[in-house]
Amino acid sequence: MITFSISLANIQALLLVFIRVGAIILNIPVINTRNIPPIFKIGLILTVTIIIFPSINTEDYQARIDLIPLVIGILGEILLGICVGLCVNLIFAGVQMAGQLIGYQMGFAIANVIDPQTGMQSAFFATLLNVYCLMIFLIMDGHHYFIQAISESFIILPVFNMHINSSLFEYIIRLVGNMFVISVKVCAPVMASLLVTSVSLGLVARTIPRMNIFLVAIPIKIVLGMFFIILSLPFLTSFMNNVLSGIGKSIVQIYRLFGNL
Repeated sequence: MITFSISLANIQALLLVFIRVGAIILNIPVINTRNIPPIFKIGLILTVTIIIFPSINTEDYQARIDLIPLVIGILGEILLGICVGLCVNLIFAGVQMAGQLIGYQMGFAIANVIDPQTGMQSAFFATLLNVYCLMIFLIMDGHHYFIQAISESFIILPVFNMHINSSLFEYIIRLVGNMFVISVKVCAPVMASLLVTSVSLGLVARTIPRMNIFLVAIPIKIVLGMFFIILSLPFLTSFMNNVLSGIGKSIVQIYRLFGNL
C-alpha cells in the first residue's frame, strides 16, 4: 500500500506559491483580457505552479496555525502580483492616454471602439496605439519577463517574508508619474504638428474672415494627424523597446521593496 505524507507547511507553501503565480499571471498584458477563457488562465497558473514548486526551498518554512497570519500572507502575495503587473500596465495606460489626447485634437473624441485589452469603449487612436505597443511587447518576448519574474521572485522574496514600508508606495507613485511622462513623449510629435496647424488656421481665419474655417480645419487635422502618426511609428517602436526593456529592473526593485532589502 502506497502512502503519501504531506506536511501542513508544504500545503500552505503550495497555496502561497499558487496565489503568487496567479496574481502575477492574471496581471500580464494579453492574459488579463476578457477574451482569454478562465479555464485557460487557471490551467496556465496550475502548470506554472507545478513546474516551479519543486525548485523552491521550503525547508525553512514554518506552518501557520493561526488564521490571521495566513490571511495576511495571502493578501501580501496578491498585492505583490498587482504591483508587478503595474510595472507594465501603467506603461500601456500612458500609451492609451496619448492616443486619447491625439484623437481629441484630431476631432475623434466622439468616435469610440471596443478596446480588446480592457473590453471597454475607448478612443480609436487610443486602441490603435495600445494594440501596436502590445504587439511590440509580444515581439520582444515581454511576456517571458513575467515568467522569469515568477521564478526569480521566490529567490529574492520567499513566501511569508514581506515587509511593506513607505518606500514601496513612493516607488509606485514614481511609476504613476512615469506614465504621464510616457504619454507626453508618445503624443508629442502629433500634438506639436496639430498645434502648429491650429495656429496656422487661426491666422487664415483672421486673414480671410469669410472662409468657413471649421469646415476646412477638420479634414486638414485628420490628414496631418494620420500623416504624423505614420511618420512617428518607427520612433515609437524604438522608444517602446527602450521603455519595455526596463521592466525587469522595475520588477526586481519591487521585490526588494517588499522584502525591505
